[in-house]
Amino acid sequence: MPKYPVLIYNSRTPRLRSVTDCFIENGISILESGLKQEGFRAIIEDRGNLNFYESISNRRIPSALEKIARKFIEAESIGKKPSFFDNVSYVALQKILSSNQNRKMGKYFEYVAEKAKLNNVSVLGTKVWYGDSYKWAKKLNEIVAEADPEIITVHGGPHPSIYQDFFVMDTNADLVVLSDGESALLQIAGIADEMKAGGMKKADILREIKKSRIPNLAYVEEGIVVKSPVVNVPIGEKPRQMHENGFSGRVKVAIINDALGCPYNKCSFCDYRNIYKDYMANTPERVADEISYFTEKGVGLFRFSSGSNSLDDSVAIADEIIKRGLNARYSFFSRCEPDAKARLEDNIEKYSRLIESGLRAVFIGAESGNDEILRRVMNKGAKKEDIVYTIEAVRKASLKTGVDVDISLSFIYPHPALYDISLEQGLRDSMKLIEETMPDSVLPSPPAPFAGSEWFNDERYGFSYTGGNVSGEERKAMIAKEMMHVEYLFHLPRKMWRHPKIGLNGMSAKEALDLNDDMRKDVKKLGIITDLSDEHFLMLRNAGYKGREGAAEFKKESIISMISCNYDFLRAFYGKVNKASERVASESSYK
Repeated sequence: MPKYPVLIYNSRTPRLRSVTDCFIENGISILESGLKQEGFRAIIEDRGNLNFYESISNRRIPSALEKIARKFIEAESIGKKPSFFDNVSYVALQKILSSNQNRKMGKYFEYVAEKAKLNNVSVLGTKVWYGDSYKWAKKLNEIVAEADPEIITVHGGPHPSIYQDFFVMDTNADLVVLSDGESALLQIAGIADEMKAGGMKKADILREIKKSRIPNLAYVEEGIVVKSPVVNVPIGEKPRQMHENGFSGRVKVAIINDALGCPYNKCSFCDYRNIYKDYMANTPERVADEISYFTEKGVGLFRFSSGSNSLDDSVAIADEIIKRGLNARYSFFSRCEPDAKARLEDNIEKYSRLIESGLRAVFIGAESGNDEILRRVMNKGAKKEDIVYTIEAVRKASLKTGVDVDISLSFIYPHPALYDISLEQGLRDSMKLIEETMPDSVLPSPPAPFAGSEWFNDERYGFSYTGGNVSGEERKAMIAKEMMHVEYLFHLPRKMWRHPKIGLNGMSAKEALDLNDDMRKDVKKLGIITDLSDEHFLMLRNAGYKGREGAAEFKKESIISMISCNYDFLRAFYGKVNKASERVASESSYK
């Protein structure tokens, strides 16, 4: 029986960055489940709830900020600028609030470190997210090392899996786990537990762990990154989620692993291949088992997590949900179906089946309305026609079933200027596509060279490091460093943002962001809401917000809540979502 517990921390920032940050966490739960199956005690530190965010914010300052933020948004809606006094007051209050939050975050980390020391923890494993979450994850390692230098620190999760060697060289963790973490963390904990029980010190334990060639493990040895081969556990063999302590403080939307990887996996801008090189669909039976587990615990709202499950695999899951009499409401990401025009009637039937099983919102990555950009710049594996007819299939299935389904459509703009396709032409064609399909929301994203993508690897796409004259591997290293640490502080005026030192075809990051905003303004002129994804629609519709006006109201109030850190609106909103989730779950018949 293992003697020493493992502490797992989910990296957070002092501010809520998305309304989805309080969803029921799946990755940490799977890690916890795997450890407990082998007899380990897992101590979980995951404060993804409003109680935590409110506890590190001074109540009076967010209330004042909420009033000013409301003035800002109302002034913008009528084309006016905020007063000089409001601008100065807002920035000053934000700086005071951030200072207080940072101080309290440090105090919280001291509590975590003391907890780790008192419980004689052998390993601290942190799930690392992007931007400031990474900064705070490193800060926790520093504080834990001061409290108990014998604790082994491990970083895993999305951020290291994307940035690979660049992350390993940059982090202050003793060890890094790339891609799947359950097996690697278990083996690390096993070696640490046995050797620590025998009186061995951290340095000896680390040497033994490195000698063991644990799959998915990486570390730095004498300035060089050493990595074991990445081995992905078959999705059907992963530990199941475990939520023995319930969902206190969480939004009752559960994440379901319907698949891992992407069946296409060739988009030139995508970093997903760094995490999962092969596509693995979960079995319909296992997905339905997991949905059943949650509905029995009063959760009926779900976000399917795959980057792009195939439509046929999704229909197989839908059939199993219907067969078992499970009542669920869910959203997912869908690729544009190839040959969507020729297969329109078949796709209408398939989406009708998905809607019957509970599908209520779809995210579709369009990226561009220009076929040359899609083919030669994005390598998307889809044409504009496929996007149009995939959306038509969803719309006609919605009409056929009499159930509303929201569609979010994403674009990348500006695009890398290859093959003499002008930015203006790319924007015109994307706007034509938007006018033709009229999605419920459009998400314009600026281009980003994620590590491992063709945009990152191939200088022909035009991404450069603007902080110095570098090329080749040095260019990659510098771009990766900027990408790993970038954090746009949306609560501050844009002129105060620190833009990454990354250029595209002679444009600075700021100039690219400005062009992206120009597209956003054009979309708004069409009367279409921007920046609401499928999971936003899943929540807001179940909370009772109807039509475009309801979605716009939710977006305005949630933005004010997040930038001011006055979470009164979100607390009430989450309460409505949770009631809806419980109601949906209660209607399952469990055949």
